[in-house]
Amino acid sequence: MTEQMKKKIEQFCIANDLLHKKDGIVVGVSGGADSVFLIYFLKEIMERWELRLHVVHINHGIRGKEALHDEQYTKELSKRFSIPCTIFRENIPKRATEWKMTEEEAGRTYRYQCFEKVRQELGFDAVAIAHHQNDQAETVLFQMLRGSSLRGLGGIRPKRGYIIRPLLLCNREEIENSLQEEHISYCTDQTNGQNDYTRNAIRNCIIPAMQKYIQPKAAQHIAKSGMYLQEVMEYLDRERDRIYERIVTQLQEEQINGYRIRRSDFVQLPSVMQKEIIMKLFEQTAGRKKDITTANVEETVKIFLGETGKKAMLPYHMIAERSYEDLYLYRKEEQSKHVEFWEDELVLGKTYIFQIENEKQMQVTFYRKDISEMKENNQKKLCTKCFDYDKMGIMPIFRYPRSGDYMWIDANGHTKKLSRIFIDGKIPAAQRKETPVLAIGDHIVWIPLLGRVSPYYYLTESTTRVLCAQTANNERLCMAK
Repeated sequence: MTEQMKKKIEQFCIANDLLHKKDGIVVGVSGGADSVFLIYFLKEIMERWELRLHVVHINHGIRGKEALHDEQYTKELSKRFSIPCTIFRENIPKRATEWKMTEEEAGRTYRYQCFEKVRQELGFDAVAIAHHQNDQAETVLFQMLRGSSLRGLGGIRPKRGYIIRPLLLCNREEIENSLQEEHISYCTDQTNGQNDYTRNAIRNCIIPAMQKYIQPKAAQHIAKSGMYLQEVMEYLDRERDRIYERIVTQLQEEQINGYRIRRSDFVQLPSVMQKEIIMKLFEQTAGRKKDITTANVEETVKIFLGETGKKAMLPYHMIAERSYEDLYLYRKEEQSKHVEFWEDELVLGKTYIFQIENEKQMQVTFYRKDISEMKENNQKKLCTKCFDYDKMGIMPIFRYPRSGDYMWIDANGHTKKLSRIFIDGKIPAAQRKETPVLAIGDHIVWIPLLGRVSPYYYLTESTTRVLCAQTANNERLCMAK
């Protein structure tokens, strides 16, 4: 790697606060040119920056022998660089079906879960991903084609939480030429040449056509435009926060989680700022932005600027309402009590307490063990439910039931709708919506109230890791099913 190239990437990392002395960094390495170059760069600066590195590779279970070759290559590369390496294997097509996602989405979700799992276990500071300038251009075009907001058109950010992307200033040609000059080999994913995935079609067809017929540096220019838009959004965020503090008031009423704006203040804002304020209201009220769409924002603007008395029902039980000269976005607590468990990823060692019926409460603590550590549970005051953690791949979540939920009812894979299981279990209709369940996607792992565990997650002879739920003594909850 030339000193000029190395200096260019380091300056980008410093300017975007990506690297710090003595950082621990999990590095995602697929074996492809981009990720091989990333680990090569980090190895080059490792001693000077006093970095601790750990490679993570995911075999998606899609490309057979080719995937095994990539896995072996990554192991050997890590050994050559004297960097520890963790390998994950998963059947992503199967996960995609279970999670009701495309294979592309499921693969991405699983990858980031693995990266974060290792980062937490090691106590490291960041996860480095090998996205580069061409990826940025593809993302900007992809967001444009799906009608994204200005924020989405900014594309990939150099830093998001623990995720860092040191190569966003480099293009694919620079990366491949640098590896070739250093005689460093890499793997080629044959599926990248197929246009089954949207991003592949953009990469293989749309951008090459732009470069051939319109502008040879199309990818570079698109990526730069995305970075400019990120700067614009950073300014808008600061301006939005300033206005938000001035015009938004939190409601003080009991059993109401929400906010109020004077309509006279709201109507004076530019349209783009109205939408930014509403998005922040959504995030503050619901505690998240996932599944909130541009259509939800536009619907709320319409309510806020429309006639008095109008309401709109929004995701996460939120309500937008205009009442005379006041505008409200709120969520009633009776619709969202136990909200801490509405979509709460399990934390090992944490004790959860929640109401399961009438005045009864359940206390449960989760921990994980190797199968060799498991002993027969002879405790009198506590009981334990065990699940095959190898089959999970990700930590499940506690939440309330939703449409489409199902459960395996036998080891042969026969399923039944959760609503039907509730009926069979004689759970009153009024209680079903607020009965906590443990789930991965739409697959229900455990129904604490009924003591039922999905047979898919039963322990078997091939089980190596076990997720345990230790609950307070209650005959109905501990009953074996």
